[in-house]
Amino acid sequence: SVCSSQTPNEFNASQSPCDLLTLGGGAVFFNTNVGLVAAVEQRNGHIRWLRRYPRGGMNDDNNRAIAVTRGETPCLYHRSALVVAPADATSLFALDPSTGATLWATEKAYDVEHLLGAEDGTVVASGRRLWLLDIATGKVRQRWPDSIAAGIRGVGRGCIAGREIFWPTENAIYVFDVVSGGQS
Repeated sequence: SVCSSQTPNEFNASQSPCDLLTLGGGAVFFNTNVGLVAAVEQRNGHIRWLRRYPRGGMNDDNNRAIAVTRGETPCLYHRSALVVAPADATSLFALDPSTGATLWATEKAYDVEHLLGAEDGTVVASGRRLWLLDIATGKVRQRWPDSIAAGIRGVGRGCIAGREIFWPTENAIYVFDVVSGGQS
C-alpha cells in the first residue's frame, strides 16, 4: 500500500479508481489521484520518494470543478521530468523523477484531461483544448483554440504519431506539428 484517502467524488458510486502506472528511469511512478505521487524502485519495490500536492475540491471556483472532473491520467515520464495531471487537483505539474522535487506547476492548463506524450522538449496535453508546454519550465508554447468560447472543443483522446499530433473534435480531426505547433 502506498497511501489511502477519500476521493473527491466518493458520492458517485459508479466511479471506481484505476491504478495507472508509468515506468521510466528505473522506477514505477504512481499518480494516486488522492493527493500523492509515488516513485517505487523498479528492481526491488522500495519507495524512492513520495510527493504530496494540493488537492482541489468541487466547492472551489469553476476551474477547480473542471479539473476535478478530469479522468485518471497516468504520469508522463520524459527524460528528466515526470509530468502529472491529477484528477483531484487544478494544477498540472512536473517533478524530478529522481528526487520528487517540483520542477514547475501551472494552473493555466486546468482543462487538460490527457497527457498525450512529449517530443523535442514539448509536452502535448489535450482536453477541451490542445496544449503544448515546455517540459523544462511548464511555459505554454501554444494553446489551441485560444479560448474555450471559440466553439471548437476536443472530444476523446488524441495521439502523437511521429512529429504530428492528431486532435479529435466533434466535427474534425485537427493535425498539428509537435515542434512548431503549426496546423497541417
